[in-house]
Amino acid sequence: MITCLEVLEHLTDEEMQPFVDKLFAHAEHVIISVPWRWPKGKCANHVQDPIGRKKFLQMIGNRKVVKQKIVGRRSKRLVALVTESSIAASAVADSVAAVP
Repeated sequence: MITCLEVLEHLTDEEMQPFVDKLFAHAEHVIISVPWRWPKGKCANHVQDPIGRKKFLQMIGNRKVVKQKIVGRRSKRLVALVTESSIAASAVADSVAAVP
């Protein structure tokens, strides 16, 4: 499993898919966090704002979101467990649900 926290929003569209593909070349499951629906210009270094559901799904390609949560009060972030295969998704979801 790999974590990719607060990275994707800094990548251009051209850099995005090769980077995400490289993450999944090394692990079947990746925990990804991105700023959630921040207005364009809130952070000068963010290339991808605003990121909503449609944009996030485009960013991760043909992969399955197993579990997700929006965290934070004022500056919200999406934290998502993403997997390469739908078969593995149910097993991961079961084991995540079993953690106290």
